[in-house]
Amino acid sequence: MTDKDFFKIIKRESKKYNDDITEGFPYFCLKIFFDNLSNDDIENAIYDLDRNDESIDAFFINDENTEINFIQFKSAISLENIKPVKKEWLSYLYDIPNKLNNSSYIDKHTNERVKDIAADYVCYKDKYTTKFYFFHLGYNPNTEIIESYKNFYYFNFYDIKEEFLEFESKQSLTEPESITIKLSYDKNPDVIEKKIDKHQTLISLITGDEIIRLREEFKYKLF
Repeated sequence: MTDKDFFKIIKRESKKYNDDITEGFPYFCLKIFFDNLSNDDIENAIYDLDRNDESIDAFFINDENTEINFIQFKSAISLENIKPVKKEWLSYLYDIPNKLNNSSYIDKHTNERVKDIAADYVCYKDKYTTKFYFFHLGYNPNTEIIESYKNFYYFNFYDIKEEFLEFESKQSLTEPESITIKLSYDKNPDVIEKKIDKHQTLISLITGDEIIRLREEFKYKLF
């Protein structure tokens, strides 16, 4: 799949939620990266975070994994408009807890949703792990900054593309027409022919590299 083809898919899938890609892209990412979220969960995660949101584009608490999740998204209207990530985008996201801990600042905040998020964060921060997710339709992550942040996960254009292909393969009920597996032989062959019940069977060792190759080629369809 070319970059151009994938961008068309992003626009098409985002449009299911909103004609504006900047509004639909968050829904698209949450759908393919967090398969434990229902459609209602996704809508609740992004509800009322389209203005004066302190860099919070989505927020949800995962009680099962004891996680607090802050998420930001940067989309583009076309491939030509894709921009490199800016370090201030990352720092704004990572600085969210400091703002939410500032009660005098939050009390004066004009977005009631942010006030509610601050209340939830203060309640859970000592018991749950805080995680940050940045989804970016771009190519140039600032790895030095990302690696300096704890529990910070950055996904660029190709990461999102790869995850979409995995998601798509899980949704598909079609099996691959054929799978070719590479087996190696030596003077004492690794392959043993034997009959199991009525089936003629080959038993062999397969390398870890070959399993990885098959997984990358066929995604979830391999199973």
